[in-house]
Amino acid sequence: LVSRFGADESLIDVLPVPLSLISEEIMLFNEHRPFSIGFVGRIQKERDLKLFAEVCTKIASVNNELKVVIIGDGKNRESFITELRKSIPSENIEYLGYLNGSALEQSWSKIGVLLSTAPNESYGRSIRESLMHGIPVLARNSMGVDSLRMEAPQNWIRVLDPKMNAE
Repeated sequence: LVSRFGADESLIDVLPVPLSLISEEIMLFNEHRPFSIGFVGRIQKERDLKLFAEVCTKIASVNNELKVVIIGDGKNRESFITELRKSIPSENIEYLGYLNGSALEQSWSKIGVLLSTAPNESYGRSIRESLMHGIPVLARNSMGVDSLRMEAPQNWIRVLDPKMNAE
């Protein structure tokens, strides 16, 4: 901001968002991940909840064993879950609500792939946490996701193709 836009450095504070990860508990990516898609974060339409539901619907159309794990809360929670229930059986949707601390740490083991459909991502906290837990990410392309792809191990973040099919 200072070098690019000439902002006054005395007006800038950097507040890092801590990731509360204990290295001994980080799970390594392996072939034994659960067959589930995870949503982690604020449940609001700006995160393109409709696209999230569409992706889940496409996958469930070829494999009805798909589980959807939702961690977070927000003003669009009810409509989001209602939309998911149109194509995913209720028993395959696990809504955990807002979690933090050890409850959040333990919940990552339920997620096979994190799906991030937000059209704009800056820091990408849930994507970063997912990667730290060895969970691959399928995300909509954005500048934030693009920069994270450069930092992440190869192929751990895949960009959501708008022309995708269920396979």
